[in-house]
Amino acid sequence: MAGISTRAPTVGKPDLFSGTILSRWTSGILNQSTSDVAIVLLEITHPDIETPIRLNNSGQSVDSNGNIYIYFPFNIELPSDNETEPVARLSIANVDRQIGEAIDSISTPATVGMSIVSSVDPNTKLKDWSSYELRNTTRNGLEVSGDIMIRQYATEPFPNIRVRPSNFQNLHKA
Repeated sequence: MAGISTRAPTVGKPDLFSGTILSRWTSGILNQSTSDVAIVLLEITHPDIETPIRLNNSGQSVDSNGNIYIYFPFNIELPSDNETEPVARLSIANVDRQIGEAIDSISTPATVGMSIVSSVDPNTKLKDWSSYELRNTTRNGLEVSGDIMIRQYATEPFPNIRVRPSNFQNLHKA
């Protein structure tokens, strides 16, 4: 199975496996034997891509809420729940080059949704990250990789100016 990793949770802060549903699921998978495994569902969308790219890392296709997520080997470092900016890192095997060509064909960042589901109940999301953007993508013969992050609207100019102390003195008075 492809790898999943998370940054170490900060003491006193919520971590990846906090919450009622996750607590019950985590206690179940910590049993001596279980058939329940975590599956990461990944959905990449963009206006220039006809159909969303839906992938999972379970070793077989997964039907979740009426959407089919095909198995494709990938490694993902999921975003943490601490106070730092949530950033994920994704590496997808470039075995048939379709995903790499799709990512190369777009000129603006693709939207990425990530979910963790249980193999026993893939219709219930244990953890969900939606509306992230795929940025800083690189591609070689073996893999396509990139950063998955939330768009920072505070740094976007509106409409054609930036609000700075030098041009909006009264707004920045103490």
